[in-house]
Amino acid sequence: IGTLAYGLAAGALGATSLVLMLIAVQRRRSEGQMLALAWVGFVMAVTTVVTVRLHKSESVDEYTDLLKLFGGLGLIGIVALVWLVASWTSAVPRPAMVAFLVASGAIAVLQVTLPDGLLASDITRLREVHLLGEPFVVHDASRSAWRPALDLYLLGSIVLIGWALWTGLRRGPRVEAGVLAAGISLTVVFSMYDSLVDEGLVDTPYLAPFGAVVVILVAASHLARRIAVAERNLSSQATQLEATVIDRTAALIASNRRLEDQLAQQRDAARRLAALAEQFESVNALALDHEDPDALEDELGRVLASLGDLLGVGAVRLRMDGTEGSTACPPEVHWTGERTGDGHGEADGAAAEVEPLVMGASSLGELVVEPVEGQALGEDDRRYIELTADHLAGFVKRLELSDRIAATAVDVERHRIARELHDSVTQKLYSVAFLADAAPRQLAGEPDRAAETVRRMRELLLSSLAELRTLLFELQPEALDAAGLAQLIE
Repeated sequence: IGTLAYGLAAGALGATSLVLMLIAVQRRRSEGQMLALAWVGFVMAVTTVVTVRLHKSESVDEYTDLLKLFGGLGLIGIVALVWLVASWTSAVPRPAMVAFLVASGAIAVLQVTLPDGLLASDITRLREVHLLGEPFVVHDASRSAWRPALDLYLLGSIVLIGWALWTGLRRGPRVEAGVLAAGISLTVVFSMYDSLVDEGLVDTPYLAPFGAVVVILVAASHLARRIAVAERNLSSQATQLEATVIDRTAALIASNRRLEDQLAQQRDAARRLAALAEQFESVNALALDHEDPDALEDELGRVLASLGDLLGVGAVRLRMDGTEGSTACPPEVHWTGERTGDGHGEADGAAAEVEPLVMGASSLGELVVEPVEGQALGEDDRRYIELTADHLAGFVKRLELSDRIAATAVDVERHRIARELHDSVTQKLYSVAFLADAAPRQLAGEPDRAAETVRRMRELLLSSLAELRTLLFELQPEALDAAGLAQLIE
């Protein structure tokens, strides 16, 4: 039964070590605590097997060799245990860890070089002890001269482990540090019990493997629970992250759609602005030639239609003042759109935007924009209205100046004709009148001079007639120059 108990302990230690190692490999990342615990379990499993063979030895020489191996494995187990505590608590300073490794190396050298190792010296015989009714053997030997060095090393290891655990309890997860402290304390108790076996004070084999089983199982179960909690937290975080990604993706899609809509609106606005600018150019061309009032009113209507289409309003009106502007400009031009509050009809109930047409100190009229019901014009819309009003004011001012220039040209032409008539035809006609007064007197006494006077009168009249014909030709419409004979006759 005792051998079976040792076997169960070795199996539990080995299986736990293997499972921890597989978990560490499967997680594909460095798990210092898990690897340290797996190493401790593996060493203790091998130590348990050696312990059974040690207590079943058939000779002193065999027992001595296995005791040295048992001591070496125990040293490896102590190093692995300190490594476990250091990785678990992260509280072992580097100088202390270096000093511990140096001391472990010195103890290992003594364990290998001494004939009987550090646990005993001069093993004389084997005596029989029992565990769970099964006989085992232990040694009767004298105390090794180097045993105080081993005891000092063990005491220093216990102090290092205890200090690291205490620091872990103060600044780290207290549950983990408490579990590890309880397990290591149990291991220390079993190790002290095994020291009594070395001294021959108790009649049982070494029981440290059973303490190691308790430590490994408790630590492994706690580590497994911590990993499970971490996995659940990770799964919860992954779910939250997935939900966040979905929400952010939906928000990004919505934002992209809004951006596409804004870009489409900007492209549409740019197209409408281009149409408005084209209407500006067309109406500017009419400012130089506005003899056709219907064409002028049509062009102004197209300007208003372009502005209304750009703003999406219900109606746009251009009203001219009665005392200013050109007589060729219609007093009012009106455009009505198809958009209203419900989609059809004229705008109703919306506040109109009125922009005056001002050029210098003159008020030429006003531009009235009537939004659809519920529509609010923004700053950009008002800038478009101001731009159109400024352009229309300049256009009306150009019409006024064009009328003034035309009227001035007529006056200048009248003055020129009057001046030419005065300088040429009128003077000649005065001369003819004087000669006509002198001709009757000359007929009575000087017939030859009377004939000469009549001749001069005829020349002056013919010259005046030629000059009048020249003036009349200059005053005829230019269209007559391009007309054919049939059109002129008609």
